[in-house]
Amino acid sequence: MDAGNATAVERLMSAFQEAGCRPPVLVLGAEAEALRRRLPEGVAERCLRLVVNTQWEAGRTGSLQAGLAAAADAAGEASDFLIAPVDHPFVAAGTIREMLGALENGRASGARVVIPVHGGRSGHPVLCDGRLRGEFSRLRAGEPASRVTSRIPGRVLRLATEDPAVLDDLDTPADLQRARARVAAGAVR
Repeated sequence: MDAGNATAVERLMSAFQEAGCRPPVLVLGAEAEALRRRLPEGVAERCLRLVVNTQWEAGRTGSLQAGLAAAADAAGEASDFLIAPVDHPFVAAGTIREMLGALENGRASGARVVIPVHGGRSGHPVLCDGRLRGEFSRLRAGEPASRVTSRIPGRVLRLATEDPAVLDDLDTPADLQRARARVAAGAVR
């Protein structure tokens, strides 16, 4: 998906890299082979792993679980992870750094999940302590990730951010047009 002057995948990967994150796991679902062929040059090589969720019809949970399994194999079970849907591509690297710092500082008081909040609304990406990986892997098909993140409210840290991009969700052609206009106007990176 062209989100202005770069694809949504490229935007997210750049933000992760700039924030100091490990290379991401990219999960493809429906039309995986066609999407793989359309990836910009070098994107697949910049990923820790590129995996295909063959059960994509069962919902996003399977993609999350496929990505977590691939990341655990490559980076270890205890590694913290971001859940970053590709249709939320404009989050700033600084926001991700703030989230990483908030999780690190909040662990002593029980924080295991950091959710960015702008204007009172929760957004993406969501940062999770690596110790939650098993809880996500036990979700049934179709169960939302929020079952894990909200199971114990005290472990969720809602981080207020000035970054409105945490709320950007490119679900419709109109959403994408508005995003491209913001990029052209220099309102987002």
